[in-house]
Amino acid sequence: GILAESTAVAQLTAQNASTAERAWSAARTRAVVLEKLEDRHREAVEAEDLRLDQLLLDEVATRAAGMRARAGADRDATGSSGSRTTGTGTVTGQTIAGPDAAGPDAAGPNPAGLNPAGPDAWGGLS
Repeated sequence: GILAESTAVAQLTAQNASTAERAWSAARTRAVVLEKLEDRHREAVEAEDLRLDQLLLDEVATRAAGMRARAGADRDATGSSGSRTTGTGTVTGQTIAGPDAAGPDAAGPNPAGLNPAGPDAWGGLS
């Protein structure tokens, strides 16, 4: 009767609950694995973004350093004012005579008439 029917329903309900619990556990396991994969993927994407940003920053810094080096070389070549002196002037503290100045070297080995005071008189000019 009723007792046997109630017992069968209770057993069936317990079996259904056990099956549902196993299915939920398996689904949860798969979800945790997917969440971990998602986290790793996000970290890899962020690391790649940071790597690319760093490459860009390195490139900008390299170009800026090159520009500063060229500007420094230009400054060294033209004097501290950034422009070459003409006529008679001073380069890094040494007096030179321009091409329009008369001097003993004007027609000698230095046809431009420049008369540096020594090998370092140009302060690195070439």
